[in-house]
Amino acid sequence: LLNVQPNPYQDINSFRRNLFMDYIIDGNIFIYFDGMALYHLPATNMTIYPDKTEYIDKYEYVDGPAVTKFFPWEIIHIKENSFYSIYRGVSRLRPAYRTMILLQKMRSFQDNFFNNGAVPGLVIKSPNTLSDKSKERMLQTWKTRYRPDSGGRSPIILDGGLEIDSISNVSFKEMDFQTSVTSLEDIILKAIGIPPLLLDSGNNANIRPNHRLYYLETVIPIIRKYIFAMQRFFGFELWENITDVQALQPEMAEQASYFATLVNGGIMTANEARIALGKPKMTDTTHDELRIPANIAG
Repeated sequence: LLNVQPNPYQDINSFRRNLFMDYIIDGNIFIYFDGMALYHLPATNMTIYPDKTEYIDKYEYVDGPAVTKFFPWEIIHIKENSFYSIYRGVSRLRPAYRTMILLQKMRSFQDNFFNNGAVPGLVIKSPNTLSDKSKERMLQTWKTRYRPDSGGRSPIILDGGLEIDSISNVSFKEMDFQTSVTSLEDIILKAIGIPPLLLDSGNNANIRPNHRLYYLETVIPIIRKYIFAMQRFFGFELWENITDVQALQPEMAEQASYFATLVNGGIMTANEARIALGKPKMTDTTHDELRIPANIAG
């Protein structure tokens, strides 16, 4: 259930990805256990009903007109930190919500600007007062013949004393917002605990320490929240297996020297070292005995 197949319809990878997406976006994970399998319940559809004496009275899952009720002992609830409720957690993205809205508006403005074929800061000056109909006809002619978004600019003859002027010095390069977008994306990455340097590729000197920092400060704490909830629900002692996480492993030469020293020094057995390295135990009983160094008497 916890390592291979939580239910008949999912593998453990897709199951956990659904859980952790809810954790990042909503700040809560809800898992239903029917006695045989584990099922993910989308957090946005779950409602918690408090109890005056027993903490939780019931859970309700709403999917359109259908409402399903769950007892507290059927649900595994994992919550993120919260500053206003003891029942529901708050998304890690909440502090960056304003930043995300601002980033969305900037990109929408940028898209609309170029989709409409706008020209930054362009003004047509007339020495005479034009009627509304003349103004509208002139604007339509300009939009039809001068279309930067189509890749070309048709020549236009300005008569009647009309002149072209610029009301500002804004250029297309400045409309790119690249510096602002990058700074806003950094804020969002920091909110969910991802070092921005990881997405900037870094270099050979600092990419490995940043990978390690990402696992230690972001991934492992989330995994441990999941593990502690499963421990409390099922009653078994659980721990994360990080032997296959390359970013958390020392250099192979250092690792080999470390375990060889412990085994040859009589501190741990060969099988204990193999388990620590993620290898299966050897059936030979000599691998379960401590090796006493030849230079130690008594």
